[in-house]
Amino acid sequence: MQESGLDTLLSKVAGAFERSGVVYAVVGSVASSFHGEPRMTRDVDIIASIQRGDIAALEREFPEEEYYFDREMVLESLKTRQPINIIDLQTMWKADIILPRDVYTAEQLGRRQRVLLAGVALYVTTAEDTIVSKMRWSKLAESERQLRDVAGIVRLRASSLDRGMILELVQRFGLETEWERVQELAVG
Repeated sequence: MQESGLDTLLSKVAGAFERSGVVYAVVGSVASSFHGEPRMTRDVDIIASIQRGDIAALEREFPEEEYYFDREMVLESLKTRQPINIIDLQTMWKADIILPRDVYTAEQLGRRQRVLLAGVALYVTTAEDTIVSKMRWSKLAESERQLRDVAGIVRLRASSLDRGMILELVQRFGLETEWERVQELAVG
């Protein structure tokens, strides 16, 4: 999944979070491409437990002449839980940083896996959590694209998925319709 700029952004953001002690995991389309079938994207979604005390270190990691990183936006996001943007000004690749909003996000961070993605050692959510998160997003946004991403993971990783965990989370979040559609897409 090597794409011009993605490896650089992943390396910078993952390294900055690790040096700053921020717990994080890559999610979204980059995670589903890692676990399933690749698709094009120009940004990377990352859940990260950023705290107020992390901001100064992150500011040093993302100097304004190289990155868009807005301290005031981060401070506001700590209150509102809205996503934060980090943009590499040379490549224009963007990282959408999602602050944990619920118990499930914390659970995902607890299960994250260390992998090699686009040549970078970093943390990514499990295939099962990527499946459930994308189905939740599909339900919210009525997005068939999210379900096709999930079907790609199911096709590629069918024998290794923890289906019991997936079904438990499907029931927990009322995703039965989305899961049924994924099954149809996975075989079609």
